[in-house]
Amino acid sequence: MARHGTLCSREFPTFEAAIASFLAEGPRVHIEAACFGIAGPVVGGRVTTTNLTWQFDEERLAAAIPTRRVRLLNDLAAMGGGMLAPQPNAPRRGSLPFSES
Repeated sequence: MARHGTLCSREFPTFEAAIASFLAEGPRVHIEAACFGIAGPVVGGRVTTTNLTWQFDEERLAAAIPTRRVRLLNDLAAMGGGMLAPQPNAPRRGSLPFSES
């Protein structure tokens, strides 16, 4: 991950507009792949959100970023996958800040 930030979704008409704003704020970087957790069911690489009027499409997002690979996941599935992924710098039992008592 090159950088992260927070945007107010209600300030943008589309997710592509939000991405364009985010990418314009920092130095230009090559994005190898992108993955987004979206509130709603993912069907055929597309999502209509449950809490916004945005529509997401993997191919449209790949063109907007630009990158060759975009994957949309249900937000809850994305969180679950993130919890299972190994974190190289995460503290392990027996090292700070965990207590052995």
